[in-house]
Amino acid sequence: METTNLTAKQRTLTGKGFSKKSRKLDYIPAVLYGKGIKNLILAVKPRDLTGILKSLYGKNSLIELAIEGGDLKYLSMIKDYQLHPVKRTLLHCDFINIDPEEEVFVKVPVRRTGRSEGEKMGAVLDIVAKEILLKCKPNIIPSGIELNVEALQVGGSIRVSEIVLPEGVKAVYMKDFPVITVKMKKLELEVTPAAAPAEGEAPAEGEAAKEGEEEGEEKEEKPHK
Repeated sequence: METTNLTAKQRTLTGKGFSKKSRKLDYIPAVLYGKGIKNLILAVKPRDLTGILKSLYGKNSLIELAIEGGDLKYLSMIKDYQLHPVKRTLLHCDFINIDPEEEVFVKVPVRRTGRSEGEKMGAVLDIVAKEILLKCKPNIIPSGIELNVEALQVGGSIRVSEIVLPEGVKAVYMKDFPVITVKMKKLELEVTPAAAPAEGEAPAEGEAAKEGEEEGEEKEEKPHK
């Protein structure tokens, strides 16, 4: 995986006032933390960050974070970020400093290829896990996991243990659960209750006979003793 360059400004002020001021200058607040370093309070351009998030590796991109006005550079990844609830613009970003020789935990998207045999018969394919948790060194993080579903029949599935991963990459799960399944649609049976006759409407023939029997039973006189 190639490394993406990103320049950040180091800042000393914090709080809402600085956040508003920095956004007017086309910057958003950010922080860098991780093993072996003190937390760095930063400001980055949201346009540059958006470009990274929309790239092939997205949040899992390797970033060489350079601090403006100095020679400090950090190999980092995006740990988390915040978006405006309505405008969906970037508000804040957390970077984590990483060691290229240490394994990291990342979630990568699952992508299907092909059309399953089960779907051709009317079944539905469900991607149960949209992402899968992996553990590997930063330089071999895959951009995603592609699974060919063409051979899947109705009732078939692809489980975590069946996924062929690149060398050095491991799936991290306690159970061998299905990532993709193919199942038939459930038939919804509608049961319509028998409607009662409207007022003044004659009951059905069978119902009339039954009512007549019941009336006859009620009118039947008991024999005198």
